[in-house]
Amino acid sequence: TKQMHELPDGPLPTCRDPANRINRSLVLEGKDLLLLTEKHWDVITRYEEIVFARTTPEQKLSIVNSFRSRDNVVAVTGDGVNDAPALKAAD
Repeated sequence: TKQMHELPDGPLPTCRDPANRINRSLVLEGKDLLLLTEKHWDVITRYEEIVFARTTPEQKLSIVNSFRSRDNVVAVTGDGVNDAPALKAAD
């Protein structure tokens, strides 16, 4: 199992500054989201490229809120009315 980058305790730098991003890609499935803590989200939201696969509409909204609460710009795609809450919450 690969480990995610760890951050020091304390305030996190904003990821709008490219120097604060993790220059790697990450893929997570909906089932992975159930195990994540706020500290995990602090690391995940610093990745340069992230793909979330097989997520529920509720998980999509949670993803958007996790990124926005950390001052990230968020884009979401969806193909149905169930995706509307996440689409509306995204930038």
